[in-house]
Amino acid sequence: MSRHVFAGDDGRDWTVGWEERMVTFFAQVDTDDEIGVADVAGVEIGECTTVESLEAAIAEHTPIPDEIREQLVRETPDFARVGQAVDAARVHRDQLMQAMSAAAAGAQELDKPGTER
Repeated sequence: MSRHVFAGDDGRDWTVGWEERMVTFFAQVDTDDEIGVADVAGVEIGECTTVESLEAAIAEHTPIPDEIREQLVRETPDFARVGQAVDAARVHRDQLMQAMSAAAAGAQELDKPGTER
C-alpha cells in the first residue's frame, strides 16, 4: 500500500494512495468529527484502477498535486496497465463483432431471391 498526504484546496488534509488488497487507488480526507477520516474514493474493489479515475472521483473536492500525481503514476501496478489494455481490446473486439454482424446481415440480404449482386 502507498500513502501520500497533502493539503487540499478545500483546506483539509487528504491521503491518497494504492491499496493492494482492494485493487484500487483510494482517497481519504481528514474530518473534524470523532472518526477523524472519511473515505472519499476507493472503497469498492477495483473502484479506481487508474490515477485518472481517482482524480475524477475527487475532482469536486480538490486536485491532486502534480508531484503526488506523478508518484501515483509510477506506483500504478503493471496489472492495472494490462487491465487498461484488456479493456481497450474488449472495446475493439466488440466493434469488430458489430461490424461482422452488419456484414453478415448484408450478405444475407444479398442472398435473397431476386437480389442482384
